[in-house]
Amino acid sequence: MHIDPQPFEAEFLGGEVWRLRADAPETRSFLDAVAQARSRGVRLISCRIPAARSDIAEALGVAEFRKIETLLTFERDLGDCPTMPPGIDVGPVVESEIGQAVAIGRSSFTTDRFHADRRIPRDAADALKARWVENGLRGRADAPLVARVGGRVVGFNLCVQPGAGPVIDLIAVAAQARGLGIGKALVAAACHWYVGRARTLRVGTQADNLASTSLYRSTGFVLVSEETTFHWMAAA
Repeated sequence: MHIDPQPFEAEFLGGEVWRLRADAPETRSFLDAVAQARSRGVRLISCRIPAARSDIAEALGVAEFRKIETLLTFERDLGDCPTMPPGIDVGPVVESEIGQAVAIGRSSFTTDRFHADRRIPRDAADALKARWVENGLRGRADAPLVARVGGRVVGFNLCVQPGAGPVIDLIAVAAQARGLGIGKALVAAACHWYVGRARTLRVGTQADNLASTSLYRSTGFVLVSEETTFHWMAAA
């Protein structure tokens, strides 16, 4: 079992945040981690495990962790990229567009683990996501792509490239532009971005985010893993 501090999340959640990595049903260790967290004033502990590990899930429940989300990870081969829909301009963000994209990010996310945990204030979850988007647009993302219609930003796709290969980190389409093929254009652009640089592209989304799961399946992604996220949170 390993505990990794999460200073970025702590900035928005009102106290220290830990990420717990565990691969065994160590009830005693979970209880000890919670006791240590209480003594230090930790606000939140998150733990993500394979969905099939009901033994670990049971041990987490004993330690007062709550199930928050089911995360689905999809992957597609980059040997045959989806076709770019016509009439939609997608390309790297420029400085003057960052504010527009951040505004979309602030209001677009509702099923991620921060919004799904009702103990986290909505404004804190929105602010966290907005900063996450801004950080991606200002250099964290390897591929900071935005979609434009009529000269206005209507969506973004921020891809990062950790050691295991490129990942769609955050993607969103403005509410008024949904249903126009913007999401497919953003995914297609990311695939073309990495052709010749990687063999596959991955993305994770919540099982109850039906729009996203439909988008990825329709653009050639296949499900490769299913995980469950748990939170322990200190009383306010």
